[in-house]
Amino acid sequence: TLMNRDDNAGAKGAASPPSPPLALAFPTLMECYAEARRRPMPPLTVEAGQYKKNVELFEAYAANRDLGTYEQVHYERFKISSGMFSGCFDNDTSVLEVGGQSFFGEFVRDVHSSSYQSWDGPLGEAFELDEAAFDRVLCLEVLSELRDVTPIHSESNGRTYFDYSGVMRVLSESYRILKPGGLLLISACLLYTS
Repeated sequence: TLMNRDDNAGAKGAASPPSPPLALAFPTLMECYAEARRRPMPPLTVEAGQYKKNVELFEAYAANRDLGTYEQVHYERFKISSGMFSGCFDNDTSVLEVGGQSFFGEFVRDVHSSSYQSWDGPLGEAFELDEAAFDRVLCLEVLSELRDVTPIHSESNGRTYFDYSGVMRVLSESYRILKPGGLLLISACLLYTS
């Protein structure tokens, strides 16, 4: 998934959109999705042959390392991410990885010589980072692990409801720390049960 911070998307000179509220009701989240569909992001394109070249770079980098359990579990998704996203980095690119340093983040730092740092601070709170500080934010295998800031417990039926506030917090903070024109690069595993 690719998200682009475009501060020029409204009227000329318009201020950045306000951060979403910490806790969103489900209809508000659906309205966010509808708005995103009205303003599609530019497609992420990889030149012919570049995807394969990027994957080969990643495989060569991985071949020289002793992969731990985490790296082995996520290896295929990181390999696909390298094919899709590697063209987004160069030695002038400032990169922040949300959720701590991953094997893919090390690859970006070591192979693409990007200015790289990781953020492993609390994700349910505001990041202690400057606004508009990074060209790219990596959010790899993080969103599926997030919990709501405050789950909503129903007194009437005893159930707990979720409002995606943890995910929305990470997305809004990622947007805040991106430079105008910056990219938020996301990968997430989807688990389906029958």
